[in-house]
Amino acid sequence: MMKRTFILFAVLMALPLISAATEINVRTLPNYDVSIFVLDPTQVYYLLDSFHLTADGNGLVSAVYEGTEEKVKINVKVFQDDTTLILEKFDSFDTGFPLYLQVIPDDVLRDYKKLDDEKAAAEAAAAEAAAQAEAAAAAAAIEETETAPEEPASQGLSGSSIFNGEGGFPKSVYFIIGGAVLIIIVIFILKNRISAVSGLLSIPRTDKRKDLNFSETNGSLGKKNREIEKAERKIKEVQMEINRLKNQDKIEAAERKIEQDRIELKKLREGG
Repeated sequence: MMKRTFILFAVLMALPLISAATEINVRTLPNYDVSIFVLDPTQVYYLLDSFHLTADGNGLVSAVYEGTEEKVKINVKVFQDDTTLILEKFDSFDTGFPLYLQVIPDDVLRDYKKLDDEKAAAEAAAAEAAAQAEAAAAAAAIEETETAPEEPASQGLSGSSIFNGEGGFPKSVYFIIGGAVLIIIVIFILKNRISAVSGLLSIPRTDKRKDLNFSETNGSLGKKNREIEKAERKIKEVQMEINRLKNQDKIEAAERKIEQDRIELKKLREGG
């Protein structure tokens, strides 16, 4: 009995000395170097342990501290190429529990997991609310369709079949009306064009030959006019010939011929 009591007492006395594992998770910038310093909170600066790691592509690093202290302070330094980006000092934490430290310039958190969980819960709640609203709308639409009164098929086209649900004509009716109006316009244009062509074809044409024959049968007056026209043509022909000639003798002969033709023309006009 005394032996068992002694063993139990020894175990109770040793419990504070048992090592408590503390997982330290740090989120920072991707691919940066990270140093984690575990300090004794009861002293000015007493280093218990340190870890020197490199963040992955997501900016995450993790280390496990094992010690007998109930509380620890943690300093996190983020740097690259011996240039410190940020050095953050956190107050004491209870050991034996996972820590989630975010060390990003202008965005430092003691527990980024808690914030992530809250955001995830809010997004899930919003998604669930949206799904419920959509389901309610779909159910209301189905209920409205099922409760809508059916119209007898024998009535043919009724007001509700001609008009759509918003009180207007369906698109097919507009297409039919527009097509009918277009056909009427085309028929009207073609009819006017056919009438115009028929009018042009019905205009009597003047037969010049008939007028000429009438002139020829009009006695001496027609004969005189023909002789005058013949003389005028001769004068024009001679003038054209003069324009082509360069020989002075031929030009003078042609001019004399023109003068004779003019005298003859004058006689004809005077009735000689």
